[in-house]
Amino acid sequence: IVAADGATGVEEALTNVAMQIAAMNPQYISRTDISQDEIDKMREITVEDVRSFLNSMNVKLDIYGMVFADRKRCQETMRMLGINESVAKNIVRSLDATDFSKYFDDTSQWGCDLWAFGKDIKGEEVYIKIGLGLPDRQTICVSFHKADFTIQYPFK
Repeated sequence: IVAADGATGVEEALTNVAMQIAAMNPQYISRTDISQDEIDKMREITVEDVRSFLNSMNVKLDIYGMVFADRKRCQETMRMLGINESVAKNIVRSLDATDFSKYFDDTSQWGCDLWAFGKDIKGEEVYIKIGLGLPDRQTICVSFHKADFTIQYPFK
């Protein structure tokens, strides 16, 4: 709660803000008021969300290309699979909603939301995490490596 402390115009401004908040009829006052089930439901991704992301990613990939962030691990995986970056980009381009695994809405490190997928490549399950990157810049692949865990596929 913020106090106006008698400053000219501040009390009226705070009153207006409080009235606007009340008029919105918020369901929650703070994040701690929301149950984990409700948070999970809000974050639920649909097949259409994944398809929309992949379409946007492919359009941006055509315009700006793609950069692999973890180059050493990506390169090791590509070498193990006997493929190059061009083939890896085509694999990313071929992803579909059934390959989707998880959505990450944290933009703090890469400047964009990230989407995780899995793909069987030459008998190896490969974990692929991609994002649209910054505006007017390359799409970004932050992970392209042999899966360290069993990937869950909600749409398979």
